[in-house]
Parts: sequence; structure tokens; C-alpha cells
Amino acid sequence: MSFSIRNLKFSVVMCLLVALTACDNTTPDEHLALAEEHLANAKPQAAFIELKNAIAKDPRHAPARALLGKTRAMQMDYAGASNDLDKAIDNGDDSVETRVAYLRSRLRQGEINEVVGALEDRTDLAPPEQVMLGEAYLSAGDVAKAKELIADKLNLKEGLLNLAQISFLENDANKALAYANQALKKDSSYIEALLLKAEVQLVLQQSSEAVETFNIAQRNPGARTISRLGVIRAHLVGNDLEAALSSAQSLTNQAKGLLEAHYLKGLVLFRMERWEEAEDALNAVELETREHLPTMHLMAAVKYQLGKLAEAQDRLERYLSEDGSNVSARKLLASIANQQGDFQEVVSLLEPISLQQSDPQVWAMLGSALLQVAEHDSATQALEKAVSLAPDMAAFRNQLALSLLTAGDRDGAVAELENAIEVEDGFFQSDYMLALVRAREGDMTGALEVVDGLIERMPDSPVGYNLLGNINMAADRKEAAKTAFREALTKDQDFFPAARSLMIIGRQEGDAAEGYALLQGMSDRGVENAVLGLIDLKVSDSKFNEALQQAKTAVELFPESAPAWTGLSRLQMAMGQLDPAASSIETALRVGGPNLDTYLTQVDIALRRGKGDVASKVLNEIDLLAKGLNHDPQAMARIAQAHLRMNNLSTARRFFQQSIKASDEPSGDVLVGMAKLELADNNFSRAQQHIDALVARGLTTEQVGLLQGDLHIARDNFEAAHAQFSALADQGSRTGATRLVMLMLQREEFSQALATANKFLEEAQDDRLLQNLRSTALVHLGDLAAAKSQYESMMPTSDPVVLNNLAWIYMREGDPKALEVAEQANKAAPNNPDIEDTLGWILVQEGRVDEGLRFLESSASTRPDNGSVQYHLGIAYQRAGKLRQAERALKRALSLGSFDEMDDAESVLNSLSAQS
Repeated sequence: MSFSIRNLKFSVVMCLLVALTACDNTTPDEHLALAEEHLANAKPQAAFIELKNAIAKDPRHAPARALLGKTRAMQMDYAGASNDLDKAIDNGDDSVETRVAYLRSRLRQGEINEVVGALEDRTDLAPPEQVMLGEAYLSAGDVAKAKELIADKLNLKEGLLNLAQISFLENDANKALAYANQALKKDSSYIEALLLKAEVQLVLQQSSEAVETFNIAQRNPGARTISRLGVIRAHLVGNDLEAALSSAQSLTNQAKGLLEAHYLKGLVLFRMERWEEAEDALNAVELETREHLPTMHLMAAVKYQLGKLAEAQDRLERYLSEDGSNVSARKLLASIANQQGDFQEVVSLLEPISLQQSDPQVWAMLGSALLQVAEHDSATQALEKAVSLAPDMAAFRNQLALSLLTAGDRDGAVAELENAIEVEDGFFQSDYMLALVRAREGDMTGALEVVDGLIERMPDSPVGYNLLGNINMAADRKEAAKTAFREALTKDQDFFPAARSLMIIGRQEGDAAEGYALLQGMSDRGVENAVLGLIDLKVSDSKFNEALQQAKTAVELFPESAPAWTGLSRLQMAMGQLDPAASSIETALRVGGPNLDTYLTQVDIALRRGKGDVASKVLNEIDLLAKGLNHDPQAMARIAQAHLRMNNLSTARRFFQQSIKASDEPSGDVLVGMAKLELADNNFSRAQQHIDALVARGLTTEQVGLLQGDLHIARDNFEAAHAQFSALADQGSRTGATRLVMLMLQREEFSQALATANKFLEEAQDDRLLQNLRSTALVHLGDLAAAKSQYESMMPTSDPVVLNNLAWIYMREGDPKALEVAEQANKAAPNNPDIEDTLGWILVQEGRVDEGLRFLESSASTRPDNGSVQYHLGIAYQRAGKLRQAERALKRALSLGSFDEMDDAESVLNSLSAQS
């Protein structure tokens, strides 16, 4: 017989266990005595083991059961405690101490009625039972009854603790602390007194003392977690954020499922303004539950800081459905609505709570919103309340002044601004407003007095001199204005408003070198406004490649700037880089959240790519956003223009009407938009009325001139349109030159179109539209080599027009690159009938007739009146052996009038007829 080493080891272990068990002759009473000794030496875990051993030898040993229950209660295991204490009582322990310990363990589990029912009808209560009943009443919220029962039982630690709790409830923190300390004198390890003492210390802002108390409480295993959470909170109260973060990180590492720890970690990181990390910490809570209200509220604040307004809004709305009276949640949601321009929603959120609030911010935000929705009297009352609650807040007085000005109370507004100037410390908005009020009234002396006061108060600041420059500009004193702006820049060389003003004056005077140099210097030093400002300057000077490089620099320097990404996207779109443009605008949306600028840019990109369905989806988002912008006439006009580009004429008309309703009179941009709308709707006389209204206002701008030219074309008055666009081109209008070239192409004046395009391309070499038009003229003049060279110079690109035209030239020359480029064009703008025609025809030429037919049939269904497309379809049918369909398509092509391949179409049709 054999056996393994493993079996040998197992046998030895079993023998040892049997031997040890046989040698343990300790009685239950001896185990109990050892447990009592361990408890006296503050070793509850060792006591716990001895008591379990005693009960294992005698399950009916009441004293061991009772002490085990009390030990469990010390460790805050109230369910286990009540179970053991109940068994101790069943086994004969009828002592007051055991009965009270049993009732207290049940009370800690929320069984208030059971405890009160067991005691309240008895007239022979022992002092500990009397305190126990008082504690039950206290848990039920009956403080008066609790006080009556406990008041004369201060010789018991439980009575002292209860009086500490009552004092805490009555907001007497100092008395609560004194009672808690007295209870701890009777029992220094009294865990409930330690925890209450720490909470009171937090209320008293005694953060370091609270940390110490929580650390003592941690020695009790049952209180370890709650004490460690308390330490984090204490560090937060003491604003020791690094210590709070260290404690929170340690706890979350050890207790990954403890949601309260992750919440507190998120709170610490929020206080440290580490938004992304705070979001990650709170995500750990939301992965487990979306119903934790503190996390819901805090995560909303984090999302707000990250610019994720929709996500913040969702959480705040859910939070307020549970706690609708929470002021901070309402204020934050109102701030989001305010940013979205939904001022009526701001009013709806704040008006219900305003009368119960002494928070000046609530009143100020409400007043500003009421002002936006034209409830001037209510706005003034709310802002007056804000000023009365915070008389030293100049910003509130400025808002009140604005409300009074709107209501026509000029004297009241001036008085508020003068008061605001007195309380402002290091600010200047009130001075600006008061100076502008006086300047607009023609009181230049009064305006300059305000400026002098500002400069005297802030002699080292550029703002006073900048205001002086603005006042002089308003009075058309340009030399004095330039002197003031230069002085502002001596105070701060990176003060962008002064540099921008010098640039404006320089451009007006025909010499922008100084302003340009100032902005370039600021840009080199990393001033964001200057970097972005240079983009606009380069665009206005038709330096598109330089502007594009400037925009790329902007997003490298300021990767979280939504305006920088939007500017880059628009330039990429203008340069035909449609895929990069789409990517850039997606980044703008990510870093800046949904807004009108980014959405409108998305619409333009989608239209350039031929993706009308995408543009429509974005327009739907814009229409939702518009609900909060209906009091902003400029926003309504921009949305109307987007719908006009989509040919949604009735919707465009509605938004234009909303814009007019929201303003005292329609702006020039609105009149231009309405004229375009009537032009698109073939209402030529109404379009002319809007143009005449613009001219009557003296708004003879480039845009008005272009519109008049378009109206001439719509009326088939080509000579007048030619004269209009020529005049604009002679004045330096790039768009006027573009329209002139387009008109010449339309009239088949190809040589003149080429000459005009070449002339303007000398000054605007980067203008992609003029380059395209020049190439079109070259094609019609038969100079395919020059046209190809022009298109190839624009590569690489994702502009479908450039790609399609280059593919067509390659096809004409028999260049095998034709198919690849046509496929790129189709990818950039799928379902575009012109591109489908080019791609389908190339495929047919290469013998891939069935593939080509699919594209040609789609193109022909969209362009049934294009002879060339119908001819291509007919040839494809012929090569596919579908002769009857080929004959029908060719007959249709010839019936549509002249096209380049007309002779070939007649020849093929005759051949088909002979065959039939």
C-alpha cells in the first residue's frame, strides 16, 4: 500500500487539530472573563473571539450572549447586537442593562414605535430605561418629551449624549460640544459621542479638532468607514484640499464600491477646479446609481464648468423634480438658460423663489432676465431689491441703471451709475456706461469729466485712456483718439481693445500699418484676441492662405477656444477643405458646447458637401435653440438666413418676422435678408421695396449693391446687372468681381470672364471661388491644360466642385486618374447629380457599364432637363444592350436643346433607329 506526501500532510494537520481541541479545557465562564479583560484593555476583536468560543461551548450562556451583543453594538453592528441580546434575554438575562442595550440596538435600526411601545406605558422605569424612552422620543422628533425624560439623568453617558443631540438640533453647538465632552469623560471610547463631537466641531469650523476626533473614532472597527469619510469632510471645512484629496484617494482605493467616498473625492476635485478629474470621480457613483441626489447636483455643476450645458441641464432638471426648492440648483439652471438666451425660462425658475430669498444674486439675475423679456417695471423692482441687499455691488447698480435707461428714467440711471462709481474698487464698467450716456446726449464735457475721474482713480490702468479714445472717436476727433489709445498701450502693451481701435482708424485713413504691427506683436506674445483678430484682418485683405495658417496657430495656442476652432473651420470650408472643416467644427462643439455660431457653420459645411439631410438635422437643432433666443433680433435673423439658404422660405419668413418683432425697427441685415427672401420667392417688387428702404436709410453698402444686381438678373436685366457688379468691382469689392465673372460666364462672355478673374486674382491669389470661375472660363475657351493646372494647384482638397471638374478634364484627356478623382468627389458630396454624371460616364468609358448606369440613372432622375446627362444615360443603355431605353433617353436629350455632344447623340440615335 502506498500514499502520497499530500495525504501525509493532511493527516498530520488533522491530528494536530484533534490534539489542540482535546487540550482546550477552558470553560465558558473563563472565556467570558478573558473577554471582559480584553474589553477593559480596548481590544474588542479579541473579546469577540473569546465570546464566540464561550457560546460555542454553551449556546445558552446568557452573560456571554449579552456581552457579545453589547460588543457588536459598540462596533455599530446593530442587527447582530439585537439578535444576541434577544437570545440573552430568552436565556434568563433580565437585567436593565441588557434590556436597554437590546432596545437601543432596535432603535438604531429605525424601530422607534417598537421601543416606545415597550416603555411608555410603564410607571416603574429605571433611569437607563427612562433615558432610552427619551432617546426614542428624540428619534421621533418630539424634543420636548425627550428633554423632560432626560434632563435629570446627567449621571448617565447616554443622557449626556442625548442632551448634546438636542442642543445640536437647537443650533447651540457650543452647548452640544460641552455635553458630548462630558459623555466622553464617562467613557472615552463612547463611539456615538465621538462621532457627534466631530460633527459639532465641523459646525464650529474646528476642522483640525474634528480630524483628531474622527481619527480617534476610527479605532472602533464599526465606525472606521464613517470616520474616514468624516476626515475628508473636515479637511474640506478647513480648506486643506490636498489633505482632503489624499484621504479621499486612499479611501476610494481601499473601498472601490463606497459611493460616498467617490462623491467626496469629486467634491474635493471640484473645489480644486480640476473639472475633468471631478467628472471621473462622480462617474464612479453614476455607474452604480443615477439617483444619488448630491452627486446629481454636483455633477451638474461640474458639467457646467466643462461647458457641457445639455448634460448639466438634464441633471438639474432631474434634481429639481426631487428637491424643487433648492436655490443653488435653480440658480445654476437659470444661469444655463441665461447663456442660452432663454430669458423667459430664467424668470420661470427664479420668480417662484424670489420673494423668500435674501440672495441678491437671485434678484439680480431675475431682474436682468425680466429686462430682456421687456417687463421693465418688474425688472426695475427686482434690480432695486438686489441693490438694497448688496448696496456695494456696482454690477447690480449698473444693471439697474440699464433698466432705468430702458424705461426712460435718465436721471435715475445716472444717479445709480454715479453711486456705482463710488463703490467700485478696481472696476470701471460704471464709468464706461456713464461716460457713454453723457456722450450720446452730446455732453462731451460731462463725459470727459467721468473719464478724468477714472484715470485719476486708476492711473496705471489702460481702461481710462481707452475710454478717452472711444469718446474722442465718437466725436470724430481721430488724432486725439489715437493719442489716447497709444497711451493705453503704454500702460499695457497687450491691451487688445486699444490696438483694435488703432487698426480701425488706420484702415479708415488708408494706413493700417501701426494697428497691424500692434496686433502682430500681441499675437506673437500669445494674446488670444489678437491671434483671432489677425485672422479676420487677413480674410478682409483676401490673404486666405495666411489666414488659414493663423487659424491653425490659434487652435494650437488655444485648444479649448471654440471661437478659434470655428474660425479655422470656416476658413477650411472657404479653401475647399470640407472634411477638415467638418472635423474642426465638431471640435468647436465639443469644447464650447452647442451654440448658434457652430451650428450655422455646420449647416454651411453640409450644404457645401451636398448633404442637405445633414443640414436639415442641424437646422432642427438650431430651431430648438431658437426657443431661448426669440428676444434676440440678430439671432433670429441669422437663423432665418440659414433657412433661406436651404430654400425653406416660409420658415425663413417666420424667423425674419420674429426678428422684426424683437427690435424697435428692422436692422439693415434683416432688410437685406427679407429682400433675398422675396427675391427667392419671385416677389420682385417687394424685394425692390426692401432695397429702397435700405438706400433711404443711407445704407448703400456692398451687400445692398450685390442684392440690387441679383434683382436685375432675376428680372433678366443683364445689362443693368453687369453695370451694377462692374461698379462694385471697380470699388474693390471681391464679391462684386465674383458676381461679375459669374454673369459673364452665364452670358458666354468667356474671354471677358477670364480677364476679370485674372485681374482680381492678382490681388487675391488665394480666392478659391475666383480660381474655380477662372478654370471654368478656360474650359469653355478650350484651354484644358491651363484649367487643369489651376485645379491641380488647388489640390489636395475635399471641395467636390474642384474634384469633379478636374476629374472631367482628366476624362477628356484620357488620364487614368479621372476615376480616382471622380470617386473622391462623390465621397465628398454623395448624391450630387453633376458628380454622379461625371463618375457614371467615366465608369461607362472604362467598360464598367452596370456600375456607371447606377450613377447615371440617379443623375438623370434628378436632372431630367439636362441634355448632356440624358445623352450619357442613352449611351450607357446602348452599351448595356437596353436599346429601347437608349433610344428614349437619346430622343429626350435631343429634345432639350443644344449640348456639347448633340452631334454624337443624333448619330447614335440614327444608328439605333436603323437597327430597329
